[in-house]
Amino acid sequence: MTIPGRNDVPKEPPRVLIFDNDRKVIMELKECIKAEGYHVVCVEQTNELFEYVIDDQIDVLVLAVETWDSKGYCSVSAHVGHIG
Repeated sequence: MTIPGRNDVPKEPPRVLIFDNDRKVIMELKECIKAEGYHVVCVEQTNELFEYVIDDQIDVLVLAVETWDSKGYCSVSAHVGHIG
């Protein structure tokens, strides 16, 4: 990856952290995001997530959050945001 207009100086690819407790979801997202040229880290434990966020080791955080409605149905939504 290069920075346009800066003599094509190589730049590290953005670091993406995927957090979910479903390993299948993590692996599918990882493959899709890596194919676009990003560096991907996957975690399933909250303490690992906090370590990456606190140490400023990521640029983008992808969270999958499970929520249960009053009827017992589960929905999963992904939130993508820029850190910093």
